[in-house]
Amino acid sequence: MKLWIAILLVLPGALFFSCKEKVKDRSLQPAQFYNREPADDSLYKNATWQFFYNKNGQLCEKKHAMAGPADSACNCELVGYYDSTISVKTGNSISKKLLREFIDVPTFTELDATQYSKDKNHVYYYDLNAAGGTRFVVTGADPATFKRLYEYRWGIDSNHVFFKASMLEGLNVKKLQLLYPTDTSNQFLFYVKDDHHVFFQDEKITDADAPSFKLINNQAWDAEDKNSRYQTGKRQ
Repeated sequence: MKLWIAILLVLPGALFFSCKEKVKDRSLQPAQFYNREPADDSLYKNATWQFFYNKNGQLCEKKHAMAGPADSACNCELVGYYDSTISVKTGNSISKKLLREFIDVPTFTELDATQYSKDKNHVYYYDLNAAGGTRFVVTGADPATFKRLYEYRWGIDSNHVFFKASMLEGLNVKKLQLLYPTDTSNQFLFYVKDDHHVFFQDEKITDADAPSFKLINNQAWDAEDKNSRYQTGKRQ
């Protein structure tokens, strides 16, 4: 029941704001609506949270897709189905692995008010979309020290900062600065920096001057440093 409520509350907003986000991976982009055959729940036994075992003992995750053809308007009907895979990012590539190779059922827990979860071995990010979403392994994250950073798409552990399932490589957490939105009605964080590097989401802005980099409001650009102006992380 918790999963159904969370999806109904989060999915409309997640789909709306995902259109505004600069996303590098096709797998993280908003999905179309799909027709799916409802799963037979009687064939699955709950393990923990939204995870279930099928009749063959395979660990699966129950997901919910928006019903309807790809070119139709959303009618908010959810169709449940089971997925036995998890996604792993390696550089710019993404591979599918079996859930049972990663999820430790007894220690699995979700981090409140985020799309993150973890167990004793790994941290995970669940990228929600109309097709039911994709669970990613957050490679390099330390589950013992991992926690939320500002809003639901950001996380931090003792050594690294993460945007969704991506590590911000090279960012010094001891010098981390969050560049809070200048528009107080915007609750989303897009820029972070340390004393040498600036990131827009998970993309490093090459040659940005970190000490002078700041956000700008009510202009055709959203940030600037002593040398350049930037819009959504791109030099103007």
